[in-house]
Amino acid sequence: MRHIQSFLAVAIFFAAIPVTGALATPLERGSKGLLPIAITLKNEGGKPIACGATLAHWYSQPLGAVKPGGALHAVLWQKQKTGAVYLLNQIEDRMPVERLWCGLADQSWQTRAEVSFERKAGVRIGSIIMTCASEAGGVRCRQD
Repeated sequence: MRHIQSFLAVAIFFAAIPVTGALATPLERGSKGLLPIAITLKNEGGKPIACGATLAHWYSQPLGAVKPGGALHAVLWQKQKTGAVYLLNQIEDRMPVERLWCGLADQSWQTRAEVSFERKAGVRIGSIIMTCASEAGGVRCRQD
């Protein structure tokens, strides 16, 4: 019983503290102050591929599918000062991109190949152009 009373006292104490610091950081939206990164992902293989962006260790966002002989065009956004790269969703939330990848359309994550690009504070990423192709059990991508 004493532990419950102590827990309640601590909980009431922290509940009474005004929350200012954590909520004071404004949510950044839109492309203002960001530089565009044009992405072209070509499929020179014989099978459809699908490409996506990993936004967190547990979450990814599809960029699109590419038929054989086709290409996917997308735009990411960079904050050059920090090197951070973002994908904007439908309401223009800035979603930080950890990595890009392409894989076979029906198993894109399991068969993925990373689409690499370097991020450095103060260095602009101009564009990303990659050619991918299906190979035994996966996809291979090379920078153009």
